[in-house]
Amino acid sequence: MKHVLMGFVCVLVVVSAQADKQAAALYRQGTEVYKTDPMQAYELFIQAAEAGNPAAMVGVGHCCEIGEGTTINYTRAIEWYEKAVQHNSLKACKGLVRIYASCENPSFHDGEKAVKYAAAIVRGNPRNIDALSLLAAARARNYEFGKAVDASRKACGAAPLRKNDECKNRYEKYLLGTPFPAVATEDWLLEAANRNSVWAMLQLAEQYSNMEGNTGLSQARLLYEQAAANGSAYGMLLAGKFHWMGFGGPIDQENALNYFLDAEKKGDADAVFWAGYAYCCMRRRGSDLDSALNY
Repeated sequence: MKHVLMGFVCVLVVVSAQADKQAAALYRQGTEVYKTDPMQAYELFIQAAEAGNPAAMVGVGHCCEIGEGTTINYTRAIEWYEKAVQHNSLKACKGLVRIYASCENPSFHDGEKAVKYAAAIVRGNPRNIDALSLLAAARARNYEFGKAVDASRKACGAAPLRKNDECKNRYEKYLLGTPFPAVATEDWLLEAANRNSVWAMLQLAEQYSNMEGNTGLSQARLLYEQAAANGSAYGMLLAGKFHWMGFGGPIDQENALNYFLDAEKKGDADAVFWAGYAYCCMRRRGSDLDSALNY
C-alpha cells in the first residue's frame, strides 16, 4: 500500500510539472504576440493564468487595467492581481497600487490598501524611483500628505535627469495635498480638506460657489479662507473677492485688500490688479489704509 501511495504522489508531481510547463508556454506565446495581436495575447494569458501561472495572472490584470486586448475592467484586474500577490508577485503589487491610488475611476480608490501594497514594493526596492513614486501616490490617496511629500522627495533624488521635471512637478502638487491623478470622490475631498489638503479645499469651494443660494457661497467663503490660511495664493485671491463683494457673508473691503496684498506677495498676477483696484476705491473714500500702499 505504501508503495502504491508513493507512486501516486510521483504521478501527481509529474502531471503538475507538465501543467506548469504548458502554462508557461502559453504565457510566452502571449508575450510574443502582445504587441501585434493584444486580443490573442489576452486569451493566452487567461489560459495560462487559469492554469496557475503567476506571470500570466499579472498579464491578465494588466490587460484589464489598461484595456489592452479587452475592455478596462478594474474589478477583474484587481481579482487577478490579488491572485498573483499570493504568489509573491511585486508586479501585481504595483498594479494594485496603480488602481487603488491612481486609476481614473475614483470609486476604486482605497488609500489604505494602496499604502499596504506600495510599502511591500519599497521594501523590495528601497531606492527605486518607480517604487517611491507609487508609495508617494499611495500616501497622498490615504491623506498622508506629509509622508507623500517625503516619498516624492526621495523619488526626485533617485530620478534620472529625464524624469526630474516630472518628479518635481508631483512633489509640488503633493505639498498642496493633491492626489495623483487629481481626481477624487466628494467624500475623499471632504476628508482631505479636514486634513489640510489645499487642493481639496479649492475643489470643494468651487463646487459650493456654483450651488444655488447663499449656503453654498458661505461654505465656499470659509473654504477659501481656510486655503488662504494654509498659504494658497489662489485661496487668498478668492477669499479677497468674496470679502470685497460680500459673497457668502458681509462685505469687508479692508480684509479683502489684505487678502489681495497677501496673494500679490505670493506672486499671483491677478492679485496685483485687485489690490490696485481695491486701493483706488478705498482711497477715494479716504480710507486710512491708503497711506500704507504704493499704487
